[in-house]
Amino acid sequence: MSLRLPSLNALRAFEAVGRTGSIKAASDELSVSPTVVSRHIRKLQLDLNVALVAAHGRGLLLTAAGEAFHARVTRAFDILRQANEDVRPASRWPTKMFVRPAAEP
Repeated sequence: MSLRLPSLNALRAFEAVGRTGSIKAASDELSVSPTVVSRHIRKLQLDLNVALVAAHGRGLLLTAAGEAFHARVTRAFDILRQANEDVRPASRWPTKMFVRPAAEP
């Protein structure tokens, strides 16, 4: 039996909230509204049937399950970032661009 994976956007939102401790900071980083981040977190918790975050003052704290899940999600994103870097050799995609000035009329 295969389980459906959560959406990548929900995982990105959760990772950012866990790292920043704030829906607002996560939304700014992801360039989406705080409402979108909140919906992603709520949907992720419903899909997994576990509380991942808890309100704490004006911010959020990860629950014990949230801490464990966040550590794994962070590692997964680190692996994806490394795979992205590994597949793009530096020599294939130059980072400098040379432009010859146009002749004056």
